[in-house]
Amino acid sequence: MKMTYEELPVFESADGRVRFRPANDGDIDFIVSTRNSPFVMKRFVYREKFTAGSQKRWMEEKVYTCQVIQYIFGRGEERAGCAWLTPLDDGSGRAEYGVFMDERYAGCGFGTEACRGMTALAVSLGFSGCISRVIADNTASIRMLEKNGYRMTKSFTQKTFPGGEEIEMVMMEYSAPDPRK
Repeated sequence: MKMTYEELPVFESADGRVRFRPANDGDIDFIVSTRNSPFVMKRFVYREKFTAGSQKRWMEEKVYTCQVIQYIFGRGEERAGCAWLTPLDDGSGRAEYGVFMDERYAGCGFGTEACRGMTALAVSLGFSGCISRVIADNTASIRMLEKNGYRMTKSFTQKTFPGGEEIEMVMMEYSAPDPRK
């Protein structure tokens, strides 16, 4: 995948209900406040608080260089959440998919549409599939991934940072259809 930030597409879900656009500096406050909310924080292994400065550096170093494909999704210009694809460096041609959203949008189908849209984007960009690491008791995220063709491939423990608490995790994987078939 060789693409510039400027080439990343803006797109909508198949039903037109959810709009996706590349994240930009105007989203920093939304990303920081949503990611730091207790609703989101407890669903991540990395639990260090985000700051506007750290997110600005992330945007400059990772997002604008396309080392991470980071999108904002929501209804029209209304922001519901943030999703991203991080290319894996294991030679598999896959990307890691991640997502979080404002608690007000949980249970409204935005997570399912975000996964569907970002997984389709990954395939269109040439990735052979996606993985997603999920805390094992986050059954809503596991169901959402399964609805979108991901399957659980392994269980493991991982330590939170900071804190070092060991938590049970599952690996979810999606394989893109073989274009030759």
